Amino acid sequence: MLKKWFARAILALGLGTMMLGGSSAQAGFTIADLIAGTYTGAGASNGGTGITIDGMQFTNFSYTPNVSGSGIAPPSTSVTVTAESGTLGGTSYDGLRFNAGWFAGANSSVDTFIQYDVTVLSGPLISDLHLHFNGVSVGSGHSDVADTFSNSTDEVNSKLLYVYNDPSVIPSTRVVDSTTLVTPVDHLTAGKDVLLYTGSNGFASISSINQDYTRQSRHVPEPASFALVGLGMLATGFAAYRRRKMAQ
Repeated sequence: MLKKWFARAILALGLGTMMLGGSSAQAGFTIADLIAGTYTGAGASNGGTGITIDGMQFTNFSYTPNVSGSGIAPPSTSVTVTAESGTLGGTSYDGLRFNAGWFAGANSSVDTFIQYDVTVLSGPLISDLHLHFNGVSVGSGHSDVADTFSNSTDEVNSKLLYVYNDPSVIPSTRVVDSTTLVTPVDHLTAGKDVLLYTGSNGFASISSINQDYTRQSRHVPEPASFALVGLGMLATGFAAYRRRKMAQ
């Protein structure tokens, strides 16, 4: 009886370890906190200048606003960033969500630039990049977000994600873009250019921007998990064998 209980315990532990994963540090913070090194919330890393989520570290943040006319570029203290995890097309991802409220009225423009590094500390490498935003453009209003990526490989350096919202463009809304890397990588520097502008009528706004990273074979069990499951199966088989021998 004791051997049977022990075998089941080992098997359950192994299966439980396999199913764990995808837990995320869902924490809100601002770019200003990260730049100043004063972020102390969940997942804080590098002395408060970064955050780590599921083995991915986001750090080295910078934010540059540029406004003309009646445009409004939120100061860095009001740009809230949330680390998030989820599923796209059945594949798990990790990423960042930027909330602020960029706005450009008539005859104005807003051009802000956000940059940060993303590094895989543990687990699968980055294989796909995804970008989308929520916003409204009316009349002569136009809003777009362009993401550029740099890395040691030429293939990554050529990547550009671009989404826009412009009533004068057919189709008028293209707010989602994705790309797949030929070779998954463990590090990227992401540059996010947020641009809004209008003519003499209308307005443009962006309320939130999402930059997500799909990781290759995200939930493949680690070798230790396989070892635990194998040990449990062996122990269960041995217990069954002993019972048959004793019954003979």
